[in-house]
Amino acid sequence: MTTPSARTEGSRFSLLTLGRMAAASLLVGLLAASVRAESADERADREAKVAQELREHQARGM
Repeated sequence: MTTPSARTEGSRFSLLTLGRMAAASLLVGLLAASVRAESADERADREAKVAQELREHQARGM
């Protein structure tokens, strides 16, 4: 038979575990979002560079 203090310790432990899991999940989500945002910025930069090179090439051809 468990004592009330042992039950309290068990629920405190599970709340700590759930809190840590939630914090870890949040951090992973934020990291993934920042990686996606960075990738979108890199793609936009690459597209702008290609468009600039195309304009330069067309200007030389005319």
